[in-house]
Amino acid sequence: MNVSAKFHSLEQVQKVRNITPTRSIARHNCKCKVAVFLEEGLDPLTVCIEEPNLTCGWLIKDVIRRYTQMVDQVNKECHARKFKKKIIAAIKSVNKNESIDYWLTLYNRPLNVLPDNLQLQVHFSSILSCCLSRL
Repeated sequence: MNVSAKFHSLEQVQKVRNITPTRSIARHNCKCKVAVFLEEGLDPLTVCIEEPNLTCGWLIKDVIRRYTQMVDQVNKECHARKFKKKIIAAIKSVNKNESIDYWLTLYNRPLNVLPDNLQLQVHFSSILSCCLSRL
């Protein structure tokens, strides 16, 4: 899909993609703000959902992209502790709400039904890391 056909300015693209992980949410009129907790030692991500057509698939892709950027940045800046990139398999609610957890597995479903200030956590794949350690 051609990005320029859908958006008219770089600012619109950045709003949808939520480019920087440390960007201030107060500057924007967020319809829904979601906190995503990563692994211990990394700051949680704040995702501002501004567009009504964003989907659960977009959310997981955005979290994976931003997690990868964050790990790369921390590893580059901090030589005392290195983070190993892990594979994010899913995103689930912190309070174990089964309805929300199920909704988040349906990648084509819209995010506009999620409650504001929802707290989510990533679920890392353990099968792949288990199998790779045997090689």
